[in-house]
Amino acid sequence: MNVSLVVSSSAATATPASEKRTAALIVPLRYSHLQWQGDDRQPITFGVPLPQHALHSIGTALLELSSAAEPIELEGTVLARWSDGSIKWLLLQGLVGTTEAANGQARLLLNPSASTSRQHRPGMLVTADAIETGTHRVAVPCADSAPLASITSLETSSHSQLQLRFRDQRGRPRAIRWQPPRLTQSGSRTATLRCCGTIARLPGLQVQVDLTCYAGTGLVRAEVTLHNARAARHRGGLWDLGDAGSRHFTELSLAILHPTLGPSRLQIDAHSSVSLGPGRRGTLQQHASGGTHWNSRNHVDRDGHVPMQRSGYTWHTDEAAPLNGARSSPVLTTACEDQTLSVAVPEFWQQFPKAIAVDQHEITRISERRGDASNDEREREQRAGDAAEELATHVY
Repeated sequence: MNVSLVVSSSAATATPASEKRTAALIVPLRYSHLQWQGDDRQPITFGVPLPQHALHSIGTALLELSSAAEPIELEGTVLARWSDGSIKWLLLQGLVGTTEAANGQARLLLNPSASTSRQHRPGMLVTADAIETGTHRVAVPCADSAPLASITSLETSSHSQLQLRFRDQRGRPRAIRWQPPRLTQSGSRTATLRCCGTIARLPGLQVQVDLTCYAGTGLVRAEVTLHNARAARHRGGLWDLGDAGSRHFTELSLAILHPTLGPSRLQIDAHSSVSLGPGRRGTLQQHASGGTHWNSRNHVDRDGHVPMQRSGYTWHTDEAAPLNGARSSPVLTTACEDQTLSVAVPEFWQQFPKAIAVDQHEITRISERRGDASNDEREREQRAGDAAEELATHVY
């Protein structure tokens, strides 16, 4: 789910002495698009700027929404500080339940920490290569031939696996050589393991995967970054595509593997949903933005061509005729043995072209870097720099 929290034009204010027991600092916010179907809590992440001298450390952070009865506990990470050591930018994340309204006002209540150490919530166990949330265990095998990570239910022992796949400009699969993971963030409510690797036979091309887990849930957020370390030359000061330092590829995909996937239901957008029988294959492709200017010259490839041949998305399955639409924000839910697996892809239509596919044994999130089927000989280019992708997986 793509959630946006927008900082209000009102400035952050220090709390009057009479309210010191509530918060040392109150930041007014307004939020939008904070609503979804289902009863599951969903992750939100946002940053806020703070005035100088206001707060030097962060202990507790509560988010009060106008459409929610109870405040939401958040975990804060300091991103930048002022010259006096006070917090300049604060990153906050947590889980939010279903709200009565998608848009509204909010207050962020911040209090300094009594000490720099944090205790994990009971049931949250973190090691060098695994995170236990109290309900699930996410482990990173640290081997080239093994999957990126495994997700195991502590109650039923049912497990799924994550696998990252890469294909070069000729469509050939390339192995990813993983380094041992490292813990980049650890708190009472969330923890993140970072896995870094290199693409075989493609010097300078690096991949980074951040796996964030949430206490008491089977929710895993995977953020994939592909980085090209080779510098572009920018002859004549131009930033045209096709620089000699660029790397071209046809596919970057993140697959979720399970021994047996049952019937699935795909919420394509706010108005459309489809069902898929067990063992059947379905693919949702977002060809272009689905907007009025979907074939704009802003989308040219390295040859100066606009590779998109159609607007919007198409849902393909062997059970029914194709379904076409404009902009998809998919949430896929499938039954597997004694648990349910849900997959959400933020900014699906915004970062086209891409696809999500499901069959008997896996759900695959594909970030395609090529033109449409009628234009397969002309791969789209990944510019020298970073390309970030995100996938939220919930096993419950």
